[in-house]
Amino acid sequence: MAHGGRQRGGWTDQCTGTDPGAVQSARDGRVRHSYPYPSAPQVGLTLLSDEAGQPEDLPRAFDAIVEQKPDALIIDTDAVILSHRKSIVEFAGVHGVPAMFGLREFVDEGGLISYGPNPFDIWRRVAGYVDKIVKGAKPADLPVQQPTKFELVVNLNTVRALGLTIPPSILARADEVIE
Repeated sequence: MAHGGRQRGGWTDQCTGTDPGAVQSARDGRVRHSYPYPSAPQVGLTLLSDEAGQPEDLPRAFDAIVEQKPDALIIDTDAVILSHRKSIVEFAGVHGVPAMFGLREFVDEGGLISYGPNPFDIWRRVAGYVDKIVKGAKPADLPVQQPTKFELVVNLNTVRALGLTIPPSILARADEVIE
């Protein structure tokens, strides 16, 4: 699923609580990510990039993460990443690296935090498109839409396991907090 720039900026905003001082660097202030996040430099984050387009790319990506020792991970989601979410979440936990994901399924699996489009809203909007097509609309004539409802989910069990403190402002904005 493609995500617009609004979400990418939202990820760095959520990472920092919209306050550049909210994320303190334990090592060197680097955050690992998989796409460019234009607001990152504005909040004092240095970004590194790696891709795992195929399942066989994951061990190399994991090795790169271990070597570069980032303070946090921002994991964008595709079919490969989603299908290997359990091993990705376990990797982040074993290495004590906070990770933010684009889908709540990762947080349900034990990941720290997710921020992404609300899947129920997307399916509701898809149903509206199907209805229009069934009633005779040409798909090419329908406007392309970006997600408008995003959800923030925080796993407090993972927060405690990583020894982190989540700012109250982020917990207050969370759509769901898993105890």
